[in-house]
Amino acid sequence: SVKRELNFLLDSEINFSSIENLILKKSNIKHLESMSLSDVYENKKLPDGKKSYTISFNLSDKTKTLSEKEISSTMNKIQTKIETEYKAQLRS
Repeated sequence: SVKRELNFLLDSEINFSSIENLILKKSNIKHLESMSLSDVYENKKLPDGKKSYTISFNLSDKTKTLSEKEISSTMNKIQTKIETEYKAQLRS
């Protein structure tokens, strides 16, 4: 299994369970095994009404080792879903 993280800036009222429901239950994303919230950051340095979530994703394929291309493709789908649904911004 492979672990990757994405860090998003999003509106404060968005909760992780909503994101988890979208990605794990509604999106049918291939190779995604699980996801978890690694870090929440709320600070005066962030824009008003915003918070930062670092989300960990575990990817795997039961039959083979995932290629970097498959991993990137899966992560891009996840990123696009979260950005589109929640108007989130990816942070570096």
